[in-house]
Amino acid sequence: MIYYANHITIQYNTISDCFNDGIINYGSNNKIENNTISGCKCNGIYNNGINVTIKSNTISDIGGSGSYHASENGIHNNASINTTIQLNKISNCKRDGINNLNSYNSTIESNTIYDCKGLGIDISGDNVNVRYNDIKNIEVGIGCQADYSNVDIYYNLIIDASLTGIKMEKSTNAEIINNTIITKGDGIFIGVDSQNINIKNSIIWISDPNYGCVHNQADVAQVEVSYTDLYAPNGDAYANTYTKLYSNMRLNPLFKGPDDYHLQSILNGDSHDSPCIDTGDPNDPPDSANSRIDRGCYTGYRR
Repeated sequence: MIYYANHITIQYNTISDCFNDGIINYGSNNKIENNTISGCKCNGIYNNGINVTIKSNTISDIGGSGSYHASENGIHNNASINTTIQLNKISNCKRDGINNLNSYNSTIESNTIYDCKGLGIDISGDNVNVRYNDIKNIEVGIGCQADYSNVDIYYNLIIDASLTGIKMEKSTNAEIINNTIITKGDGIFIGVDSQNINIKNSIIWISDPNYGCVHNQADVAQVEVSYTDLYAPNGDAYANTYTKLYSNMRLNPLFKGPDDYHLQSILNGDSHDSPCIDTGDPNDPPDSANSRIDRGCYTGYRR
C-alpha cells in the first residue's frame, strides 16, 4: 500500500506476506493507525513524510530469508520531519524495531519491541525524544549510530540486550535519564568524539564480568554519570574510568520479581524498600507521588 496523498488516515488494515514494504507513506499530515502487518520482506511501515503519526500498529515477522539488509525494520522513518511513533507493538524483525534514519524532531514513545536482531530503536537524527518504551531480547536496545545531537532518552526499560543497552556514537547533547537497563553486554557505551552526555537517575545491571555498566571512550569531560545504580554482581561497574562520576551507588536495586522491574516498597506490601526509591537527583522535580524522584524507569509517570 503506497500513499502520496496528504491529510489521510490509514487504519484497520491487515497486511501480510508482502514482497516489499507493508505500508509506504510519502504524504504529509497523515495518520497510520491500528494496522496489523506481518511477513513483509522489507519494512513493516516506511515513512518519508512530514507531520505523520504512526500509532497502535502491530508489526511482526519482518525481513526476507536471505542475507541481512538495511530495509528489514518494523518501522523505517527515513528523512522525515515531525514524526510521532507511539504505542506500536513490534516483534521478530530481521533488523531494527524502529529505524529513525536522518529524521528530525521525532517522538518515539510507549512502544513495545522484542525479539529483533538489530537495534530496538535507532535514533540517527537530530532533536529526537525516546521515552516510555519497553525493549526486550535485542542486540542493542537504543542507539545513535552517527553524528547527531539533542537526543533525549527517558524512562525506557531495556531487558536482555546481548551487546549494549544504549549505544551512542559521535553524539552531542544527549540526556539519558531514568532508564532501567538489564544487559549481558555494556550497559551504556559512549563512542569516541561524543560530547556532553548526561546519564542520570538510572539503574544499570550487567551480568557479564567482561563488560561495564558504563563504557566510555570519549573525553572524560564530556560524559557525566550521577545518581545512578551501577550494579555488576559478577564484575566491575566500569569498563574504564574516563567518566565524571558522583552520587552513584552499586547496590542490588531490589526489583519486585524476575520479570517485574518495579522497585520493592514496604508501603506496597513488600518486605524491603529498594535503595533506588527517593534517591534520584534531589534537584529534579518531585515524582507523581510528590516525593523525591526514584532511580530507574518506574518513577514519575511510569510509577
